Amino acid sequence: MRFYNLIVLSFVCTSMAQSVLGQTTLPKVFSANTPDKTAIGIREQAKAASQAITRLYTNESTVTNKDSIRSFIFAQAGVTYHKETPLNLKSTKTIQLGSFRIENIRYQSQPGVYVTASLYVPEGTGPFPAVVNMHGHWPGARRTEIAQTTAQLLAQNGYVCINVDAWGAGERSPNPHMHEYHGSGLGASLLHVGSSLLGQQLTDNIRAVDLLCSLPYVDSSNIGATGASGGGNQTMWLAAADNRIKAIVPVVSIGTFESYIMNSNCFCELLPSGLCGLETWTVLGSMAPRPLKILTAMNDANPAFTSAQMLRSFKKTKQIYASNGAAKQIEYELFNSGHGYWNEMQISMLSWFNQNLKNGNRPNYTAIDKITILPEDSLATYMGVPREIEVATTAQFCREKGQMLRKKMFDTANFPDGVKRSELINLTGFIPDAVKKTHPTGTVNGWKKIIIETEGGNLIPLLIKHPSGENRTYNLLFYPSGKDSIPDNLLAKYSAGNAGVVLADLWGTGEKESAEARRIDGSLPPFHTLSRSLLWLGKTIMGNWIEEVDAIQQVIKTNYQARHITLCGYRETAVAILLHAAITNGKDPLILEEGPISYLFDQEPNVNFYNMSIYLPGFLVWGDISLAASLTEAPITVIDPRSISGRTLSKKEQILYGKEFMDMGKKAGKANHIKFIYNEIKK
Repeated sequence: MRFYNLIVLSFVCTSMAQSVLGQTTLPKVFSANTPDKTAIGIREQAKAASQAITRLYTNESTVTNKDSIRSFIFAQAGVTYHKETPLNLKSTKTIQLGSFRIENIRYQSQPGVYVTASLYVPEGTGPFPAVVNMHGHWPGARRTEIAQTTAQLLAQNGYVCINVDAWGAGERSPNPHMHEYHGSGLGASLLHVGSSLLGQQLTDNIRAVDLLCSLPYVDSSNIGATGASGGGNQTMWLAAADNRIKAIVPVVSIGTFESYIMNSNCFCELLPSGLCGLETWTVLGSMAPRPLKILTAMNDANPAFTSAQMLRSFKKTKQIYASNGAAKQIEYELFNSGHGYWNEMQISMLSWFNQNLKNGNRPNYTAIDKITILPEDSLATYMGVPREIEVATTAQFCREKGQMLRKKMFDTANFPDGVKRSELINLTGFIPDAVKKTHPTGTVNGWKKIIIETEGGNLIPLLIKHPSGENRTYNLLFYPSGKDSIPDNLLAKYSAGNAGVVLADLWGTGEKESAEARRIDGSLPPFHTLSRSLLWLGKTIMGNWIEEVDAIQQVIKTNYQARHITLCGYRETAVAILLHAAITNGKDPLILEEGPISYLFDQEPNVNFYNMSIYLPGFLVWGDISLAASLTEAPITVIDPRSISGRTLSKKEQILYGKEFMDMGKKAGKANHIKFIYNEIKK
């Protein structure tokens, strides 16, 4: 019987296609013109999840379970609400504008975290009804023309209005006076420390309600919430989370969570594992019997917010309101417009609030044409003065929270393998997917074509070129742009001598790449659409990859009678094979090349060095890369590790991380089994 020595090598790069072993192209394993299996599969999962929610909730149970819905939102979003935390309200400038004043303020949302905002206050002593006005993805954030118009209209008509800079936007962005996108890899970094963009925004907005309730001129029993686009999304979550919101007007933001899947929505509109327990109508239904009016654009270009998707949720929500004797407390209105918060929508919003926050008492209406849009700089909380350090950016928050979590890991005396392994399985969503069958589909130019079929219905394409000689070694390579894209130098590096080559495409890569997802991603980092979609379903790309590595390993060991296997991963897949070894208590040697040495946030400019497959909610809450390495007895070779933003390590960092890995191994009762190799010399 022959025993094969196999080296399993996984690569993730973004180079253009190059020839492999003299070939300009490689044979396809799947037949030509195959459908987008990845997009189809994930949409089927979303449909099934949405249908399961329908079976789970009744009209009555949605309202009776509103506390559990709120708890689910808090837990999945990572909300950190501290009601006892002082607001530390500070006004830095007051502007008198006709019948109201504007105060540029900051307040404390979490311990040591300040929020920039603008407070619009009518003349008089009050008490006035109040509204939390949340902005969408607009340059200028709370100071943009749309946000100003809404706030001034409300103030001129007798409402206190607070405009809040959303987390990572406006004066809370890395550059406080320049519009920068708060989503993508930057916003997703919050997941690692157990939070989310949605959770941070929700925390800030609940605290904005606390602030309004603390003001002597505010009627705390009559507070409303509104916003458009991403601000409308925030409106929905705030109203579901905080019963103090009496009337709700979300604008161009209501569809179905199912429709968010394989769509271009921002990470700030993501509730991790949301479709595992909720649909849009359950969130809206939990607000009953509070007055709710949904405003939708007939010509909205976002497929998630079309009138058809809105009506799917509205009809179910209406039934919930009706079953609770509040059928007249919910309405929707369509507008012949595109995505935005247009004047006719703002007037409709004002009418709804007058009806429900002023008991139908409608004062003399001040027209929108009386509004004066101010220069954005005049509404800055920090203009001409340094921003306080407590106005935390995403980068600052993730770094400080990550350092705190890593210190907690270091201070732990020991790590029981079983407990941390079980936690890691839950964190990644790993479920072993046994191999059902392998399908040989022919040989082309010496490449054997094989499809692995798993019991879960997954299909994994392989190309195998056997080595020469008796003592055979195989290199198995994964590459996100497809097998044709593997650079010659990498293939040659692991094909030296008589080694054979096995090429495999992991989920979402190569022949399993989703052309639709790539189109939706546009200029965003690779896997943005797929990662966000899976997270809604309680899954991760990394978890899918770990399961496929497991299945491929089954085939290699069973079909090739392998006695020795070495798994090698490049960049993102270095994490996948390490976590697979940690989960399965693997003992086969690992080679991790250019993978992250730690998930600790490093620097913002290169936050997208690794693609979106890298993100794992709660990973730093669980531990870090060094802890994962300590859970396996496998010999590990780490080659040129990077920071999470792709920065090469200084000599000092190399020494410190080397000691960290050794110490973590000792805590886990493992002998030193890790070797570091640095080809790039840095002082």
